[in-house]
Amino acid sequence: CIPGIFRPIMIDKQMYVDGGILNNFPVEPLIGECDFIIGSSCNHLKAVDQITNITALMGRAGLMSINKDMEQKSSLCDVLIEPKGMGGISTFDMKKAETIYWLAYEETLKAIKNNEKLKALIPGKKKIG
Repeated sequence: CIPGIFRPIMIDKQMYVDGGILNNFPVEPLIGECDFIIGSSCNHLKAVDQITNITALMGRAGLMSINKDMEQKSSLCDVLIEPKGMGGISTFDMKKAETIYWLAYEETLKAIKNNEKLKALIPGKKKIG
């Protein structure tokens, strides 16, 4: 329920919007509750020359704000996965949802292959002390 994109949802006279409006990278509730925190971000900025109108400019400004918050909180994660090649894909381009999925999937496989802590989380793999 992103304001301006989707209508808010009303439940028992209470209005609900996307939680990402206030906290787009909610790692804080996990601290002390999880043994291992994996963060993921697909919020890559488009190249400046792709900003051709006010809507794109406003979207870029919003994404910059989200990214600043995410960068500050990423140190709270044990692993951060950031798929490459996302800058040319709009957050709201549902036609690219499968592309986003596969880019994220491939990046996750690379992260598992290159990170002993992640490998240890997979059942059947040797735990690392």
